Amino acid sequence: MTAYQLLGLNKSFVQGLAEMGIEHPSYAQTQFIPAASRHDSNIVAVLKGGSVYQDVYGLSLLSAMDPLKPSLQGIVLCNTREQCNQVAADLEKRASAVPGLRILALPGSTSIEEQAEQVRGVQVVVAYPGRLVDLLTHGVINLHEVSHFVLHGGDELLNAGMREAIDILLMAVEHRRATWMLTASVTDEVKELVRRFMPQAREITIHDVSLAGRNIVHQYYLCRNPLRFPALKRLLSVEYRWRGYIICLTRNDGREIAEKLSISGIPARFIDSEVSADEYNHLIDQFTTGKYHWLIMTDVAVRSLQLPPVPAIIHYGIPSVPEVYYQRCRLLADMGAEPAYAASIITPKFEADLIDVSHQVNVHLERRIIPTPEDLTEARYRRALERYFDQERVEVPEHLMVESVKNFNKLTKGEIIQMIATAEYRRIREKALRETDLNLIDTPEPASTPASAPVETEEETKPLPVSSNGSKERLFVNIGQMDGVTESTFVTHLQRALGIPPTAISNIDLKRTHIHFDIDPEYAAIVRSELPKYAVKDRAVRVDDASPTSRDRPRKSKRR
Repeated sequence: MTAYQLLGLNKSFVQGLAEMGIEHPSYAQTQFIPAASRHDSNIVAVLKGGSVYQDVYGLSLLSAMDPLKPSLQGIVLCNTREQCNQVAADLEKRASAVPGLRILALPGSTSIEEQAEQVRGVQVVVAYPGRLVDLLTHGVINLHEVSHFVLHGGDELLNAGMREAIDILLMAVEHRRATWMLTASVTDEVKELVRRFMPQAREITIHDVSLAGRNIVHQYYLCRNPLRFPALKRLLSVEYRWRGYIICLTRNDGREIAEKLSISGIPARFIDSEVSADEYNHLIDQFTTGKYHWLIMTDVAVRSLQLPPVPAIIHYGIPSVPEVYYQRCRLLADMGAEPAYAASIITPKFEADLIDVSHQVNVHLERRIIPTPEDLTEARYRRALERYFDQERVEVPEHLMVESVKNFNKLTKGEIIQMIATAEYRRIREKALRETDLNLIDTPEPASTPASAPVETEEETKPLPVSSNGSKERLFVNIGQMDGVTESTFVTHLQRALGIPPTAISNIDLKRTHIHFDIDPEYAAIVRSELPKYAVKDRAVRVDDASPTSRDRPRKSKRR
């Protein structure tokens, strides 16, 4: 069942929307559609922010219409003739998901005779109130089968002096099942209209959480939970020009992150939501002047403190609801042509939740690879070059300067650059290559029969230990996370050192002290014979069978 079906739209309409590429509801729709899906629903929806009214109620209205009935079933009243045309055009685009469903704008700029011909067979009209009253008075429109009545901008309609026309129309549509008012404010006139014509109306307030139109790059990084901080540190090391806020779920997390980043040479400070005014001003001053590159905080601080806008935000843990994600991203500065950045570091368990949040706040979310040791080498090298030009000049003893000039005069400018670059790059690369790859690997599902497996006769076939999937062997190796091993580096080593393709390996289970994995039978013998020739931290590598046939074999009794 799709998201729109779960909210309450009918199945055939949802299928039509999916064919048009409309599959993910906005946050405002998730608030309105469930309330509107009740058979009898009077709703006053108070919209805060810039939500487009027809985007909120449009799908609910169209879903309730019957395209097989060639009679008027839905009315939308708008404040201006231009608005009538725009709303009708928007609804018509979505109505193409239902063959036979017709929408008509009745703005009042066309003759009554011409509109009398156009209205035949139409299920929904988007009308200027005065013109609809004229059509009703002339007897050219029948409102007896209208089930849904929408006041598009109720406060604006009433402020424009259209109360009399609205009263006439509401009294004429006596068999309506649902009356919906979309409004930016609840004035006394709105309350009076609701009291008279919308008994037991449900009032819902919908805040605009759309981030569409903001120049923000939304991205996320996946890793195992124990590797979240190393991934954060790696990201900040590569994106060393970023400045901003790291937002986490608890104060303890925030304090720990700030302490670890400071130890790692990344200027960071935790800011508590209950900070005093003097301390707050002092911290913000230090942050804006560059003493701290990152302020770490919780969502409570985001809501309660007046924080200056920044070019980057890192979500250290998923915001559970769209409002929280929106609230955080409001802190991002308008960088003009340059984008601001919102990066999330999460575990695979929460990937689907984050993607769902991104749909509701109307942003494109992209998965990025955690920077590799090679990326780290390049970033550190560029930063080292920048520091050559930014570093303070110190007085070098004259005799050492004379010696330096004498030696450098033997070289060309190109040779000097090459010599300095080589020395710096070698130093940085040796350090970076001691780092591990923090990325998850997407392991393909094993084929039932390996394509390259040799065909064996019945005499040649010997029983092999098999894994839980029945087509592979499962092996144990006595190296793990404490040895700096990741799933990615392990698979890469088997590929480069032993020539085993990554597709032959699956179901990797990496622990602190060891690793289990499935492997195609044709490669198992290679691992058993060749991998023990290696050593990790002066400890011999051991390979054992870990398949059910070897693990589950009953032990011999020691009793005699």
